[in-house]
Amino acid sequence: MVDNARDAGSTCLNIYTIPCENVRGGFLLCFLDNGIGMDPVEATTVITFGKSLKRGVESMIGQYGNGLKSGSMRIGNDMILFTKKDSVVTSVLMSRTFLEEKNLEQVCIIFSES
Repeated sequence: MVDNARDAGSTCLNIYTIPCENVRGGFLLCFLDNGIGMDPVEATTVITFGKSLKRGVESMIGQYGNGLKSGSMRIGNDMILFTKKDSVVTSVLMSRTFLEEKNLEQVCIIFSES
């Protein structure tokens, strides 16, 4: 997350926790930065393994498209991303909790613009 914020041109990154007894570890880990954000199409790369917008870009980390997905699922069961670019707000949810509770093996992703 720190590298993603840096790559997005952030000049400020806040990392903090929020107590939450309902989650593993008892707290939410939060990152807030002032980077350029992502539009809905760019945000899809966040949940697609092996896909990265950083390929061929002068970025030391993030060219393989696995870090955010595997890292967030390693330290927690769920990840929610809110991003804004050109006044369009996009949210992305990855939830192992939902998959396990519903006993799902597959998920369809539907994109919606309003």
